[in-house]
Amino acid sequence: MLKIKGFKKSFGDKVLWEDLSVEIPPETITCIQGKSGEGKTTFLRCLLGLEDLDAGEFFWQDQVLESKDIGLVFQDFQLFPNLNVEENLLLASRYHKRDLKAAKEKAQQLLELMGMEDKKEAYPEILSGGQKQRVAIARACMENPKVLCLDEPTSALDDQSKKTIYDLIKGLVQRGMTILIVTHDSHFAKEVADKILTIQDGHFISQEN
Repeated sequence: MLKIKGFKKSFGDKVLWEDLSVEIPPETITCIQGKSGEGKTTFLRCLLGLEDLDAGEFFWQDQVLESKDIGLVFQDFQLFPNLNVEENLLLASRYHKRDLKAAKEKAQQLLELMGMEDKKEAYPEILSGGQKQRVAIARACMENPKVLCLDEPTSALDDQSKKTIYDLIKGLVQRGMTILIVTHDSHFAKEVADKILTIQDGHFISQEN
């Protein structure tokens, strides 16, 4: 269970949330929606520690959740253009001086899962949007996160690519992962989510799907 308690966030005099709280069951898909300016992406960034909270805490199974336990797929993928697909996946392992052989085996497994094993030597510039998304998801899974967050994963993707991402996300849940998705795509949310949360006036409104 992912428990989020009392998130407060403000920018200057503007209070974004005063007491944002929710409980998310493990091995589920939760989509987060809301109007522009409600802080959907900011919420994910706060979970990752990329932005500071004014107040609040979050736990996984009643234990403090560390940043390494959360993966994030950015809306614009943020793949390094000077690195090929495999190198993008191995970058964090190289930086932290981890076992490179084990990391390469993990990368190969993830690329096979994503249907991208034949692209491991390709550079991002030649990949389609859907392929970049799959690489970004694989990279976010390299650390075996308990929770995977995706920011607008279907933005600018065609219907076939959306279906591929849908199937991949479902497969990750079957492997034990908990998924949080920020999306403006209501149709995709209804297709994929177990629960849809809407941020409205600084609070979550919950809807079982």
